[in-house]
Amino acid sequence: MTLARYNLKLNSGGYPSMGYSKPKIIFSQEQESALKNYLLQMASIFYGYTPKDVQSLSYQCALSIQNQNTRYWTVNKMPGKEWMNSFLKRNPQLFIRKSEATSLGRATSFNAANVKVFFDKLGEIMDIYKFSASQIWNVDETSVV
Repeated sequence: MTLARYNLKLNSGGYPSMGYSKPKIIFSQEQESALKNYLLQMASIFYGYTPKDVQSLSYQCALSIQNQNTRYWTVNKMPGKEWMNSFLKRNPQLFIRKSEATSLGRATSFNAANVKVFFDKLGEIMDIYKFSASQIWNVDETSVV
């Protein structure tokens, strides 16, 4: 804090805080664990999130719990890169990255074993939620088909 800012705060009636202040807690450990588990569950059914998606989802979660420590998030409607980097350091099992065009390696991994894993997971989800055939949609990055 500069001397000018210190004097402004002192003259306005407040006592300026000096030195290190620990970061404000946005999510409790349970809430952050729930967010992490959701992201892991979505990744397990092949629905990956980009860093921007995770930041936007985090902002929506913070709004839903009415956290008052998010006033700096309201400008961009998402937390900053510092929060995202800290979140990923606290949760190293998450693999969040920017979407890319399908690489040759990924295209060639489209084989019978991987397709079987996908349809096994789809079957598990259909057993849990009892979806009918009319409730299943093919959604890709460009449109709903």
